[in-house]
Amino acid sequence: GENSNGIFLKDAVFTSNVDDIISTKEGAKGLLALNSNLTTNSKINLSGDNSIGIYSDANSGKTVVNNGELTLSGKQTLGVFLKGTHTFENNANINIANSSDSTKPTIGIYTANTQDVKDGSGNVIATNILNSTDIKHSFGIIEVGEKSIGIYSKTSSNVEMTGGKVHVKDQGIGIYKEGGKLTVNGELDIDKHVATTKDSEPVGVYAVNGTEVVDQASKITVGERSYGFILNNTDPNKTNVYTNTNAGPVSLGNDSVFLYSNGKANITNNRTINSNNSDHLIGFYVKNGGELLNNGIIDFST
Repeated sequence: GENSNGIFLKDAVFTSNVDDIISTKEGAKGLLALNSNLTTNSKINLSGDNSIGIYSDANSGKTVVNNGELTLSGKQTLGVFLKGTHTFENNANINIANSSDSTKPTIGIYTANTQDVKDGSGNVIATNILNSTDIKHSFGIIEVGEKSIGIYSKTSSNVEMTGGKVHVKDQGIGIYKEGGKLTVNGELDIDKHVATTKDSEPVGVYAVNGTEVVDQASKITVGERSYGFILNNTDPNKTNVYTNTNAGPVSLGNDSVFLYSNGKANITNNRTINSNNSDHLIGFYVKNGGELLNNGIIDFST
């Protein structure tokens, strides 16, 4: 029913082996775990709005492992919601439906931990990004629907993609990271951009305000008029950092951008990036205080 929990855990060690957890109602939680070690092998399918597949709030030392496919079609639904300072690992496909509003997206894996800094009058003058849950995606495909987000992390903790693939449809974001470190070792695949809404291009990685991105992706495909990476820094006291290795091939569609950076950033390229007969390409677009060191080969001659 609405606002119901399938399985509730507290200070427990639990493995879910039931075949399917299904909810069609609003506000449902498939698995709710408090300060517990959880391994789930169950498929979770949520079609009700504002629902959560796996909700975990735990201290350091606790681990949550997902081995079951997540299918999310409800509005503003979260496949996994993480709170606290524990560790989460995903080893399964996550299927994220299209969202009708990009400001209220459906998200595959979500964690955020912030603290407002106020002046003597109570006005918010800054926001601190705090430590939270480390996220690791090891296996499986994260299918990101239009206007949706695959992984959202607004913490100083790490996000590591050690394998698998993130596939982003038009107007979607594969991985959003604010603060901390993001390491990409799997595959990024971004569809072409066809929507006409301003600033709605899909992107593989969107990194914000003092995030470190280590790009070791095994393969990157950027569709026509789309972006591989966006670094956006609006805080003058922080610097985004991007480095890569020449780990795998890069394919760019017509009018696409491999990396766009706005604001303070230190960017180092070691990749070989070719045009492969595509036109009107931009390898690195860096503005407003960013610095670029190119050790690789950028060849758009053919």
